[in-house]
Amino acid sequence: MSNAEELQEVQEKIMNEIPGVIACALVSAEDSLPLAGKVKDPGIDLDLPSSYYNEAFRAVRKAYEAVGWGNPLEVLIVGEEINVLLMCIKPGKVFQGVAFTNQANLGFVRAVVKKYREVMLSLLP
Repeated sequence: MSNAEELQEVQEKIMNEIPGVIACALVSAEDSLPLAGKVKDPGIDLDLPSSYYNEAFRAVRKAYEAVGWGNPLEVLIVGEEINVLLMCIKPGKVFQGVAFTNQANLGFVRAVVKKYREVMLSLLP
């Protein structure tokens, strides 16, 4: 199995292990493209939200750099019905995005992504 297939398998595990997740993607911060991802609604193209959320993560990184706070580890965007958690996997290079309903447990979302962080890191170039 290739690294890309294994990264895809990790995304499927994240989706299946967390009740309320509607989409998840491992995103390249360099080109905004998903390296692997899974979405419940097949009508959603992960390229579009990945690009926008990468811009949000970049803005937060720039703000941290401007005041000398180092690298942010995560960004949480809270919506009326859907929340998005962006977690740093490889600083400045790759982040994990998870979109989930308000009924999902944020702590559990964080725990599951952290559980797979080392696996994802080992599969990245």
